[in-house]
Formats: sequence, C-alpha cells, structure tokens
Amino acid sequence: MPPEYANLTGVANQWAADIRDVWNNGQPGVPEVNYVNYANGSESLQSIYGYEPWRLERLTALKAAYDPQNKFRFYNPIVQS
Repeated sequence: MPPEYANLTGVANQWAADIRDVWNNGQPGVPEVNYVNYANGSESLQSIYGYEPWRLERLTALKAAYDPQNKFRFYNPIVQS
C-alpha cells in the first residue's frame, strides 16, 4: 500500500464496522452473521461459521485431520495460532 494511503486504513475499518452494525441492528433478535469472504477478523468464529456447536467442532476436527500443522491459517482461521 502506498504511504499516502496508510491513514485510510482506520477510516475504512471504521466504515466497515459501521455498515456491519447498521445491517445487524436492522435485524433485532437475529444473531449476527458474516459471510466468510467479507469477514475481516474482528467477528466471532460463530458469526462466520455458524452458531450451532457441532459446526465449529466439526470444522476443528477436519482442520486437525487435513492441516495438522495449521499451514493454511491465513484468512479467518478456525484454529488460532
């Protein structure tokens, strides 16, 4: 990113948080849901991958089976390192 844009990161992150809050506040009583490709990491894993406990359990087990060294952890990781 060019240096002249460095100060825009905070503004962009705040704008995204404001838009997400407007969206979620417009649906009272509905749990917050975030599309995985639009999530930026400040969301809960449940809001990205589902609130049912079995979902994260299953994803964690699959992650352990197919990526035991957690090499593919860059974007919205199931296992925090």
